[in-house]
Amino acid sequence: MMKQLAVFTILAGTLMFTQCSKSTSDGQSVIAKIDGTAITAADMFDRYPEARLAESSDDEIKQAVDDVVKRQVYVKDAIAMGYKDSSSTKAQIQNVEDQRLFQFVYEKEILDSVISDASLQEMYDKSKFEIHARHILVQYRGLPRATATRSKEEALAVCAHIMQQIKEGVSFDELASKFTEDPSGKNTGGDLGWFGWGKMVGPFQDVAFGLKVGEISDVVETQFGMHIIKLEGRRETAVGTFEESKDQLRKMASREKSRELQELAQKFIFDLRTSHDFQIINPNLDAFFKIFNNSTHRVGPLDYVLKNISFDLPFFTLDGNEYGADWIITEVLKLDSQSRPTVNNINDFRQLLDNMVVHYLIIEYGYGKGYDQDPVFKKGVTSVQENIIYNNYVRDQINANLSPTEEELTNYYEEHKDSDYSQKEMVQVQEVYVKSQTKADSIYNAIQNGADIGLMARKFTERSNARDRSGELSPFPPGRYGEMGKIAFTMAVGEISTPIKVGAGYSIIKLTKKIPSGPESYERVKGRVKNDINRVLREKRGTEQYEKLVKKYHVKIDYEAAFAAYRKNNKPGEKAS
Repeated sequence: MMKQLAVFTILAGTLMFTQCSKSTSDGQSVIAKIDGTAITAADMFDRYPEARLAESSDDEIKQAVDDVVKRQVYVKDAIAMGYKDSSSTKAQIQNVEDQRLFQFVYEKEILDSVISDASLQEMYDKSKFEIHARHILVQYRGLPRATATRSKEEALAVCAHIMQQIKEGVSFDELASKFTEDPSGKNTGGDLGWFGWGKMVGPFQDVAFGLKVGEISDVVETQFGMHIIKLEGRRETAVGTFEESKDQLRKMASREKSRELQELAQKFIFDLRTSHDFQIINPNLDAFFKIFNNSTHRVGPLDYVLKNISFDLPFFTLDGNEYGADWIITEVLKLDSQSRPTVNNINDFRQLLDNMVVHYLIIEYGYGKGYDQDPVFKKGVTSVQENIIYNNYVRDQINANLSPTEEELTNYYEEHKDSDYSQKEMVQVQEVYVKSQTKADSIYNAIQNGADIGLMARKFTERSNARDRSGELSPFPPGRYGEMGKIAFTMAVGEISTPIKVGAGYSIIKLTKKIPSGPESYERVKGRVKNDINRVLREKRGTEQYEKLVKKYHVKIDYEAAFAAYRKNNKPGEKAS
């Protein structure tokens, strides 16, 4: 919940946008029918956008169609079984709707106030082109990552000197190599290569994209310093339609305007707190933490703590009403068990309480404004509802009660051990690894004279993770440890090598074991076997269930219509390979 508020007040670019890109097709062609209800091309495009499958094979498009139809059939059967009306499903749907409404309020109240469709269209028009530019960067002290010691006034004087030399006919490349303080441009004449809109900071790209080919800008100031820009070229680049690009453009714009968005979000939250007269009752927090600090129930999720520490005083007021532990517990229980917050001190609790109330107020604001009735929002919520119902149905009807017997597990292992559970030939060694060749030679001589390599490893090896194991390394296959690994595979068990150069040091090894290739033992891979057989059982049960529902709900599929919908922009007779 605290993270969500951070998202609301800091960066628009991290939000999930609920607007869906519109299809360039009319989307009316019918791909399938379930009990007479049509699944159209537009329904397909919502899950599998046109661009994603336009060059796909018949089989890939068929798989996409089958996936969409199967989901709809499962949802239909789930609703018939009462899944939509179950209390747990309703709670899940309400929680997700609240979180999406939280985001939607941000989009309507903050994002749309700063980033209009007109500004996105302007960005889109610019994104149709790439430019090739050079620049000269002059920095001054105080800038991030700047090494220059000159003042800003002195930097402007340097820029004026450069501009004068340009007027006198000195080439831009030569001046860039001499004056630029962009390290990547010193040897390239300030060359930035080709780049599109959104790749450079705002003031820089605003000027660069407005230049004519061959034109040189006046001095442009950014957070990196002073720039003089020359446009070398301009070319068209392939982009999707405006509607297809809109979400990405919005994210790009939100990054460019992050400070303005943050300031507006902070003001929105301040006004919301003020209008609802939200006040934390600090003396009651102090009283609660006197009890908390001496309680045996202070460790655990906040709902557990508040249920087990008796405290009847309110923690805050809102719209003139007092609220205490019951309100907090209700809100915390809306979160999944892994996300429920904990508190360690009064400052944690105060910050968490503030975030929880503001989060609540933003959602209530959204309902009050009727944003939950917005067609775009409702479409997104409908999709989420279907996902929740589908996932719950799959959990109960497909994935539940998969309990293969021991006999089934061992039979599966025997059938697949050579193909799925086989290991490469491996070796195991004891090693003494040191950085000094002189030291390595001395240790080798000691081992040759009867010293135990394990004791030498414990005393001298610089591979610390093997020291406590007397230098024993885990078994390894060919390709590990460079030259040392190669030599290990040529040795006989018990043989000790001379010092081997390995990276920045030297290894002396004793081959202790050769492990032939072949199936790993059943006990070693039993967990993998169980996962694999459960996957097979899920797939089998899913196929059987789908085939049964296809008959039950009279499913009809027109794959040719799907091929035509996704390939409408191909030339007549053309098909993706």
